[in-house]
This record gives sequence, structure tokens and C-alpha cells, in this order.
Amino acid sequence: MNPPLPPPDPVAAERPPAGRPSAPRAKRRRATLLMLGLAAVLLAAVATFWTAQVLAGREASAGYEAALQRWETPSEEAARATELAGAIADFDEELDGARTLSEVLPEALAGTESKAALAAAVTSGAEARDALGETGAEGARLPPHAVAPESVDGLRKATAAIEAALASRERAQRNAEESLRTVTQQRETLAAAADAARSALVAGAATQAEPLTSASPEALQALADASNAASTSPLPGAAAAAAALVAALDKVRAEHDAAVAAAEQKTAERVRSAATADDPASITVVVNKQRPFNPIDWEPGDLRTPAGIPNTNGQPVRGEAATALESMYAEASAAGLPFTITSAYRSYAYQTSLFDSYVARDGLAAAETYSARAGYSEHQTGLTVDLDDGSGCTLESCFGETATGQWLRANASRFGYILRYDAGQEPIVGFIYEPWHFRYVGAAVSEDMRSRGIVNLEDYFGLPPAPTY
Repeated sequence: MNPPLPPPDPVAAERPPAGRPSAPRAKRRRATLLMLGLAAVLLAAVATFWTAQVLAGREASAGYEAALQRWETPSEEAARATELAGAIADFDEELDGARTLSEVLPEALAGTESKAALAAAVTSGAEARDALGETGAEGARLPPHAVAPESVDGLRKATAAIEAALASRERAQRNAEESLRTVTQQRETLAAAADAARSALVAGAATQAEPLTSASPEALQALADASNAASTSPLPGAAAAAAALVAALDKVRAEHDAAVAAAEQKTAERVRSAATADDPASITVVVNKQRPFNPIDWEPGDLRTPAGIPNTNGQPVRGEAATALESMYAEASAAGLPFTITSAYRSYAYQTSLFDSYVARDGLAAAETYSARAGYSEHQTGLTVDLDDGSGCTLESCFGETATGQWLRANASRFGYILRYDAGQEPIVGFIYEPWHFRYVGAAVSEDMRSRGIVNLEDYFGLPPAPTY
């Protein structure tokens, strides 16, 4: 049996082994090391955090500075906006000018097509302008940042605001460019339509002015100047220039008409002075119920029968009247409207017998409305013919409604003949309407009467009416 062990020594138990620290010291050391590790971790975390903050601040600052630099870099947006505002202002003026021009443009000079094209261009331009709305020179605005924010968050928010402003500016620039293209296109279209209308106006004025050669040199020069101004004036002033051109043309026309009228008056005076209403041998002698022949039984000495014209009674006329009648018959026949002579020269004796037969048949009062007493008849001049076309209106008022009657009314004056007893002239000439009764007076007098609208010899020579004997 083994001997019992001796009891442990307390002091020896608390004494650390040789070469090892005591337990309390180790614990304290471990705590210290732990604290030092935690401090190191904490310091590392803090360092990392601040490093991150510094880096973030630098990044935010750099982003802010870059965005701000982009904003401050000169952009086309402002220039485009300003250009657009100017173009729109010009467009507004041109549109108003074209609209006014379209309203005052005389269709008779410029033509229907060019006037309608200008009106369409104005309508299109007005619609495009309405679609643009109120477009001004202002673009995107940058929020105020006189001093850069100190915080990262502030820098980021400021950078975002700048980026938004930049995006807005870019959109504004694109919109301005598109609007500018629209305005430019509309202005070009409007200008082309206005130029075409003005060219048509100037051409129309030139065409109308071409025959107006009797106007004064001053008026013609003013018209030329007005034409040039109408062609070259800016569109806002085009309506005023067009109105000035029309006024200049009106003045030229008025001067020309006045000069022509004066010349015609002189011609008429010369014609009337050369003509005589009293000499029975004159082709312009006036015979009516107040103006008998002198002598009463006067006879012409140059009678002949017109050649190639159907002549019911084979009656002659004076040589000059016969030649003119032959020419008139040839032209009427070529138009498909030949006529027949039913009565021409009647001597004093023949007229006496004829008038007496009418009195016996219809009575004196009735006979004197359509037949002349002997010595008072135009047929005795040898210058008068009664015409017919076989349509059933012989010596009837309906002859005036036939194609032949209408052709004679329109063309007889070119051959020296006049319709002697026209409708409504009975109180002056003394006889009823006789659309078949044509009197030769010579082309100078007949054309002068026609141009001046005079329908009877009494008025032409200033003689009193002759409704009765």
C-alpha cells in the first residue's frame, strides 16, 4: 500500500510556474490587448469613413465643378433662342404685310391664281405661327449658387440641379432649332407666294399700261417707279407699294383717256366742220320734217345700182354709197348673213305717189309716222337703203332682232352707214323705229357718232328735233 500524499501547499498553489506570468496579470494583459485591438479597429473604421467622406467630397466637388463648367461653357442655346425670337418678329411683320397685300391685291391685274396662292400661303403661315405660340429668347435658368455648397449632399443636389438645367437647355436648343426651321420654311413659302403675286401685279399693270401712250411722260415715269417699288419693297410694305402702283396706273389711264377724248373731240370738230347738213349734194345733208330739200325736187347726179346685191326694185344709190354698200354686203355674206335692197333712191315724183298711197290706206296721221312727204324723204338723197334678209320681217321692227339686223347694227358704221331711225328716237327724228333703214354719211361721221354714242344726225349736228312738219 502506497503511503498517503502530503496536503497541497497553498502558497505553492498560488505561485505561478517558473517562466509564466501570474493569472491576474495575464487577464489584464488580455484586456489591454483587446482594448488596443478595438481601438485599432475603431481607428481604422474612422479612418476609412473619413477617407470615404473625403473621397466622396472630392468626387461630388469634381462633379459639381464639371457640371458648372459645362453650364458656363458658351452654348448655342441662347444664340438660337435669340435668333428664333428675331425670326419670329420678322415673320409676324411679313405675315401681316402679306395678309394686307392679299386683301388689296386687284384680281384684275394680278390674276385669280396668284391672288389665291398668296391667300393660301397667308393662311398656312398664320396656322404655323399660332402653333409656335409665344416663343421668346429666354432659355433654361440655372438655380443660384454663388458659393459652392460645403456638404457632399449639397454638392450632389447642386450638381443634379445643374444637370437638369443643362438638359433643359439642350431641349430648348433642339426646340428652338426646330421652330427656327419651321419659321424659315414658312417665311420662304410666304415670300415666294408674295413675289409671284407682285410679279403678276406688275406684269398686269404693264399690260394694261402698254396702250396708254397718250399719258404724260411724268405719269409714265411715276408708273415705272411704282412698278419697281412694288417688285422690290420689303414684304411688310408690299401692300402700300401695290396700292401706289394701282394709283399710278389709274393716273396714267386717266391722263390717256383725257388726251384721247380731247383728240377725239378735235377730230369730231374737224369732221363736223368739214361736213354740212344743208347742202343736198353733201353726203352729210340732214333731211327731216323740218328740213326739206332746196330745191324741193332736187335730184342727185351720180346714181348707180350696187353690183352683186339683190335689189327688189332695181333702185340705185349714189356712187360713194354704192361702193360702201358693196363692201358691207361682201362681209355680211361671208358671215352667212346676206341681205337684199328693198328700196333705195326715190325721186320727188315717186315719193309723192308712194306717200299718197299710204295716206289713202292708213290716213294722214298714221302715214306720217312711217313715211315722209315728197321733198322731205331721205330716200331722195340717194344715200339711203331699206334692207331685208327674207326672214319674214320685211319693213317690220322684228328685223332688228334677226341675225342680219343685229349684224348690221353692230357693223354698219365701219362702212359709213348709220341706223337712221333707232328705237326711242321718234321725238327727235319724227319717225317710228325702222331697223331696216340705213343712211350713208361716210365712215368719218358714222364712226365718230358710234364712238361718242350719238344715234341721230340731229344731235350730231346740234339741230333741233323734228317730230312734226
